[in-house]
Amino acid sequence: SRVARGCPIRGGWGSCRRTPPASDETGPDVGSALVPILAGLRRSRSAMATTDKVIIFDTTLRDAEQTPGASLTVPDKMEIAKQLARLQVDVIEAGFPISSNEDFEAVHRIAHEVEGPMICGLARVVLKDIDRAAEALDGAAKPRIHTFVGTSQVQLDGQLRKGKAEVLEMAIKAVAHAKSAVDDVEFSPMDATRT
Repeated sequence: SRVARGCPIRGGWGSCRRTPPASDETGPDVGSALVPILAGLRRSRSAMATTDKVIIFDTTLRDAEQTPGASLTVPDKMEIAKQLARLQVDVIEAGFPISSNEDFEAVHRIAHEVEGPMICGLARVVLKDIDRAAEALDGAAKPRIHTFVGTSQVQLDGQLRKGKAEVLEMAIKAVAHAKSAVDDVEFSPMDATRT
């Protein structure tokens, strides 16, 4: 099958389209193209010791919306999440629940309707963000909260206007708060290469 270019999950960047474009604007079916690659990774993973497991963490549903002009509806996200589950992705970062009611709904539906992968909601190291992610994931089979904060001097001075000790304390409190809601918590230091 062929899919439209112009969609972050269907072969290119830009706005997603429901109807097939003219034939000169089509590209390969990304899902079909990934099947042998992921199958090879799975075979490689099964040969490794359990301590060397490779985790496939997909951020398509969240990152795609950061591209200018790209927007995914809840049905779009559900369709993509089901395909990612068929591809046996380990973790799907389904969205940023505090960012909008639609993103909350998408994370909630994916967490409750898509079987297989762990479903992750993104949250800043802000307690209300973590509470919203926990609410979206409540009752899910495999929930994860991924919390993050900028840690470079550029982030501390420009965006956060906080000192290192204060940001460290925020991160510690955020992880503990997230851990009180779900068993699996991920923390990321944003802009870490300059930290």
